[in-house]
Parts: sequence; structure tokens; C-alpha cells
Amino acid sequence: MPVTTKLLISVAMAAFMTACTAAMPPGTSISPSVSHGSPSPPVAPPAPASIALPWLPPQGVVVERNGGVVFVGLDGGVLAKIHGLRLANPTEAPGAILFRRRGGRWFVLDVAGSVLRPVERARADRLHEADGHAIHLPTPPGMMVNGEPAGHWRFALLAPDGNRVLAQWSGECEVPRAYVATLQSGPPVPITGATSDAPESFALGWTRGDRALVLLPEGSCGTGARQPGVYAFDAPGSASLITTVPSTGLARMWGSR
Repeated sequence: MPVTTKLLISVAMAAFMTACTAAMPPGTSISPSVSHGSPSPPVAPPAPASIALPWLPPQGVVVERNGGVVFVGLDGGVLAKIHGLRLANPTEAPGAILFRRRGGRWFVLDVAGSVLRPVERARADRLHEADGHAIHLPTPPGMMVNGEPAGHWRFALLAPDGNRVLAQWSGECEVPRAYVATLQSGPPVPITGATSDAPESFALGWTRGDRALVLLPEGSCGTGARQPGVYAFDAPGSASLITTVPSTGLARMWGSR
């Protein structure tokens, strides 16, 4: 190629670059293009979906059974079974019912919507029910050691009739026992009616028919029930079985009064 032609091409290219640079606003930088081989930005995992349930009555119980949870009406009828979940707060005072799935997913029961809604761990922590304070009930008979209570009241629930209290006691070795007391007189009485060596029991709440719902487990540190299950008590020692639970199963009531 003649020298004159090369010189003309160089001059043209220089003029083209000068024009492009002048057209760009001050401070603009030229970034290298991204090759098709560059990795894509990470994609956040999808949020867990709600778990739909069939229609739920105003009151019922959730029990752990066969690697999942079972929703049971107060008539004992099974409403739904969800595998892979467990109760996350089964021994707390009545309130929100929390569930955990393998892998750390949290859910809360929405009774009005008949659905389990996913919740973040931080919100789940705020939904836990703390033990009550300043519960003005006498110490149960036989629960004093060296003049001091051998345990403490965890929570107390007033019956719809306004005359009785269902209360949860945590004794030595954290042995749980549910008691019922009237507001007029008399010390608290074990809900099972036993006068000595009462079996372990967890207070779940009151039904709208003034019956105390209580879980009688197999027992770990204390005496257990011959047939573990959720029972409805009309009076101490007078109960009917709502549903059975496995030896290590727990339960929680929704719609407690």
C-alpha cells in the first residue's frame, strides 16, 4: 500500500475516535463487554408457600403422630394430616401454634383462614408465649420441701364459667402437672383426680362447653397415663378421650377459651 494511502487512513481513524470521545459526556467511562461465559448472579430461593388445610372448626387440637401433625376436632374426628412438620411450641400457654419443617422452615396456624402460613424465624420467636408471672394460687398439696415450693406455676387459664382455673405446675425435675381450682375455696386439685403420685399432664385450655382439655403423656420423669392422649375433663378425675397420642407425642389446642 502506498505511503500516502496509509497516511490518509490513519488520519481518518484519528478523526473518528476524536469525534466519538467528544460526543460522550464528561466522566463517562467505557466498560468492557461481558462475555457470554460470565456466571449469572445468584438467584434467591423461592419463599415457602402456605399449606392449605380443610375448614377448621373454632376449637380443636393438633397432635404429633407418625412423623407429622394431625388436626383433630373435639369430637375426635381427623381433619387433616401434614407430614414432615412438628410442633415447635407444644408446652407453652395457649396462643399461637408454631410448626417447624425439616430444613428450618417455620409456619404458624391461621385458624380463620384454615391455612399454615410461613413465618420468618424472628417473627416466630416473637410469637412464643412466655410463662405468666404473679400467679396468685396456693402451692399444690405435697409440693412443699423444707418450707419452700418445690416448683412453680407456669400459667393459669380462667374457665368460661368464670369460676374455675386450669393451671400448669412445673415441679421437681420439671415434671408437669395440670391442676384445677375454684376461685371460692380449696387448694388446687390435680385434674386427674389422683390424690398421690398424679400422672404427668399438660393443660391445653378450656372448651366452650367448660371442659378442661388436657394432654396425658406416657410420662418421662413422673408417672404416665396408661393410654396417652388428649382428654376432656368435666371435673377432676372425670374425663373422656378425644384422641390418642404416641408415647413421645405432644399436642396443642387452638381456640382455647
